[in-house]
Amino acid sequence: MKSPVFVGGTGRSGTTIVAKVLGSHPEAHMIPIEVRFLVDLHGLCDLVAGKTDFETFSRMMLGQWWQRTLGDGSTRGLHLITNRETLVDALDELNQAPVKDPIAAREFVCRILDPVATNAGALRWIEMTPPNVAKGGQLLMIFPDLKMIHSIRDGRDVACSVAARNWGPSDPMAALAWWEARMLEAHDACQGMSARDFMTLQLEDLVVRDPGATLDRLLRFVGVGAHSGVDEFVHRHVELERSNIGRWEGDVDASQLVEFESSYQRIIQTLIDHGVEVPT
Repeated sequence: MKSPVFVGGTGRSGTTIVAKVLGSHPEAHMIPIEVRFLVDLHGLCDLVAGKTDFETFSRMMLGQWWQRTLGDGSTRGLHLITNRETLVDALDELNQAPVKDPIAAREFVCRILDPVATNAGALRWIEMTPPNVAKGGQLLMIFPDLKMIHSIRDGRDVACSVAARNWGPSDPMAALAWWEARMLEAHDACQGMSARDFMTLQLEDLVVRDPGATLDRLLRFVGVGAHSGVDEFVHRHVELERSNIGRWEGDVDASQLVEFESSYQRIIQTLIDHGVEVPT
């Protein structure tokens, strides 16, 4: 199996469409769920870093990360991509390895995810969980050959999109601060990563400004060639993302527009001063 590909970013920043674009290449397969067990609290990164213990990790692997039921009755979790016997066997092997062993951690992940890509006829897998970038350095310890893509997007559009959801700040102004904090966290977490490991992709470049060149850069970074299937996917599926560019101008109440824009520009300058690559 070739180098794993991780896609991350703040929520509502284009991570899903970026992962799906890559997954439309025959050599790559997007894991169809957010696996969660890598970067969530008490996940594998925390286990390797000594921030959680195996018992807690194992309990969550066999519990909420294995299967959870949503309000609409649908389910999420690892049960959708593997069987419980495989998971239990992988946990047993991991438990026998030295504590904090990144090699054993990699083997654990590959035992679960490699067959998903292989069964799809692909040579590598793509895992998309937004907080991946917040654990960039720790993921690099486990996967020294990884490719990490940080998807970024105009923070004003992110804030308005988040405010419309039920899992984040419900006010666009508060969501701007939420976005800033996560951009800073991702930047700090990926500081030790090189251009070989890490790239930033701005959603607007992929869907509006220069789709062809941006797509070429993305595919070269991952190490796959151009393919008609990718071109067709982009042509057919990025229209919705394109239509959401600049949504903030219609979503923010007219009475708040001046304050909202002023706050955003202050945040952008703070991020630039911190060395963060910001959307343009």
